[in-house]
Amino acid sequence: MSDIPKKIDNYSIIEKIGEGGMGVVYLAKNNEQEVVLKTINPNINTNEKMAYRLRKHFEREIRVAGRLKHPNVVTVYSVNLEHEPPYLVMEKLSGGTLGDFLFVKRKLFWKDALKLLQPVVEALIHVHEQTFKNMNDKIEGLIHRDIKPANLMFAGDKEDKLQDTIKIVDFGLARWKSDTVLTRLGKDIKGALPYMPPEQALAKQVDRRVDIYALGIILFEAIAGHNPQLRNTPFGTEEAATSMEPIDMASLLDKAPPQVIELITKAVAKDKNKRYPDCQALLADWTQCIKISTEE
Repeated sequence: MSDIPKKIDNYSIIEKIGEGGMGVVYLAKNNEQEVVLKTINPNINTNEKMAYRLRKHFEREIRVAGRLKHPNVVTVYSVNLEHEPPYLVMEKLSGGTLGDFLFVKRKLFWKDALKLLQPVVEALIHVHEQTFKNMNDKIEGLIHRDIKPANLMFAGDKEDKLQDTIKIVDFGLARWKSDTVLTRLGKDIKGALPYMPPEQALAKQVDRRVDIYALGIILFEAIAGHNPQLRNTPFGTEEAATSMEPIDMASLLDKAPPQVIELITKAVAKDKNKRYPDCQALLADWTQCIKISTEE
């Protein structure tokens, strides 16, 4: 426990609640408000060049998270790039993750799954709309790149998770479309293979359609009760992620109407050019599917 600081700036540290290759996350308190504070992992064991890149990567996350304002994206209260180490402070979400919820529920009725995840589609529209001009005066958009059940959390404001507020968290892998330097730091920070499309698993150029693919996989998982890309071994999962063979929809046939299966099929097309071009197009079909009568 000696590696846990008592204070970071004006925040009293209560406990460590998470740690990764790049960042460490603490439950902290400022006055009487409990918050989540994320900073660079002080235990990183790497060379100077890699440490510099990781720091720049973390600072990028701070800047990204600080500009997102949406009810279904985790709220960032403050950021401090001048402090050593730099940190960001976020709201505490006490309702657990979608992964926890699905582990208990196993699977959801198709319409419940659509309603639960619709706010995530709407939040991704906001994320993808964040743009800037690069050095060539081209407009670039933001991509999350790590949409998975563990990065979808509930606010905990309602006991019924189907009525709870779901939020996207962890923008540690988010990047602008043209930013390629910080994505080559090793497989361990590229994202979660069970939710990756082939272009991401193969470290090729990606765009916002990787987030659409991941959300399609999550919808499949929520309805069918299993992830169609997850295998018994890491090698098997990697093969499934990199394969251009279409995902088998057989396990959905008795669990969802054809329109929902068509939506998922298009969202998880292995060829990105056959996927929804953006989340606005996905949302249009999504809302139409919710309107389908359960008696049909």
